[in-house]
Amino acid sequence: MGKVIDYYGILRVSNNFVPIYGTIKRCPVGGETYTEDVDTCKIHGVKLIDAMDIVNAIRDIATESTR
Repeated sequence: MGKVIDYYGILRVSNNFVPIYGTIKRCPVGGETYTEDVDTCKIHGVKLIDAMDIVNAIRDIATESTR
C-alpha cells in the first residue's frame, strides 16, 4: 500500500507505521498550547510562539560557541 496519513498523525509506508510529529506552539497571553498547524491563538487571536523557533535559536547559540 502507498503512503496514507490517518487521523492520528500516522504515516503508513508499506507495512511500516511512521509517526508524524508537529511542533508545540504556546499562546503568549493565556498560555494555551497547540500541536496542530495553526499560527494564531484560537482564544486570544495573537501570534503563537513556536517551540521550534526556540530550539533553532539554541542551536545557533551552541554552534557559535564552538567556532
